[in-house]
Amino acid sequence: MKPTIATLRRSSFLALLALPIAGCLDSGTGKTDPNAAFRGTIRVSVAPLNLQGVAEGLIDVGVGPASAADAGWTRVRVSWVPEDGPAELIAPCDVRDNPYSVTTDVIGVYADRLADVGDFGGAAPPEALPFQDPIIEPRRVDCVAGQETFAAFDIALMKPAEQGFLETGVTLDAGEVVRDAVWDLEVLDDATPRASIWKQRVSSARYGDGHGTFSYVGPCSAETGTTTDGLVTTRLVGLYAASLTTEVWDSNAVGSYGDDPPVGVLEGWPVPPIARVFDCVLNQDVALYLQATLAQPVRADRGTAARFAGAACEAAWACDAGDAGAALTLSCAAPGEAAPALYLDDLVLRCAGREDMRLDPTATAELEEQVGDGVATATWQVWPELDMAALSNGACTLVARGTAATPQEDPHAVTVVDGVIGAGDIYPLLTWRIPVSDEAGPICAPAALDLTGPVTVTYTSTGAAEAVALPYGSR
Repeated sequence: MKPTIATLRRSSFLALLALPIAGCLDSGTGKTDPNAAFRGTIRVSVAPLNLQGVAEGLIDVGVGPASAADAGWTRVRVSWVPEDGPAELIAPCDVRDNPYSVTTDVIGVYADRLADVGDFGGAAPPEALPFQDPIIEPRRVDCVAGQETFAAFDIALMKPAEQGFLETGVTLDAGEVVRDAVWDLEVLDDATPRASIWKQRVSSARYGDGHGTFSYVGPCSAETGTTTDGLVTTRLVGLYAASLTTEVWDSNAVGSYGDDPPVGVLEGWPVPPIARVFDCVLNQDVALYLQATLAQPVRADRGTAARFAGAACEAAWACDAGDAGAALTLSCAAPGEAAPALYLDDLVLRCAGREDMRLDPTATAELEEQVGDGVATATWQVWPELDMAALSNGACTLVARGTAATPQEDPHAVTVVDGVIGAGDIYPLLTWRIPVSDEAGPICAPAALDLTGPVTVTYTSTGAAEAVALPYGSR
């Protein structure tokens, strides 16, 4: 299939609907098209910002299989007029060619309407206004049979010597169940107190891969050359099992920055708000991307398990009121013949009015690995030797944290190497905060992993400047 190369005015973008997309009958034979079940469409929306004094702008847009350089691509020069809103085009796609890549290249902006906009890949018409061309990375999207996949680009354009660009986003591993994620973004200056430069609600289906990952470009303040200590905040509003539709966005049901989540949010362990400091550089793009792995709750034999990074983990605290012994358990399973690697930190006994006591979890522990029916499981049981004298003199809490890791093929995924999670990376931690005594003495409070409670999921610090290390590993 040869690439489609065209020039498209905003008013005529629906002409692309005439291209061969999901249909019913072959026009030549009248028979059902056997490929119709694999076909969908990709709608690309381009919304330039900061267009004072601009009558028309041009951008080259390409949509095609990421694995092919030419075959199956639709390539279009899009013209937009600011007062008409975003420019859009619709391109055909086939699920057998997933993933697709969407490319955008700003050609020029103009003070007057153009008589001839030129062709895709051709030279820019003369008399373009000066502007700082932002770097816009290609975006990966998946074609969905019989449906429309939306990819939106809000492109912040600026005149030279006025400001800079911040390209921000999150590379999110949230599992196949997640088809959309809504985020709130805010960029603040370096003043004291800080002032907001802009706020925006975005979704991964519009601005990313449809599984939680997104990227967004906006202006930042750099009137003096370089502004240090600007701040960008990113808050996960909600995860969704289906992409929020165009109708939801058009009706404003998705809400604006700071509003409640749209209906249908998935239950889970949310990531805390993320804050990052950055430098804004005059007339340059500054990229600031975060990597995050989220845990999703799934039903398990003993209640709830946390699924993340290709593994499913259960965690528990078991005790018997008539027995001084108690056990902490971490058990994780993954498909295949290699069990997940397990990691634990020191156990910490925190008692009111006393210094924390740190315990080596491997001193009294048992590790077991099992392989069968295509699943490999690693289970770590720890019987901590608690200071009974401390437990007899007030309230004490046993604190522990652990995690699991499997080999990751995605180069953008958070990796755990020998129990070390990189600085700034966001990764699930199975966390125990178990009350083991009160004013009356030792207590038994068994618990299992839950959305809330003494055994739950937290995350490595979203503002960590140093790596997080869990020094005790199962291998």
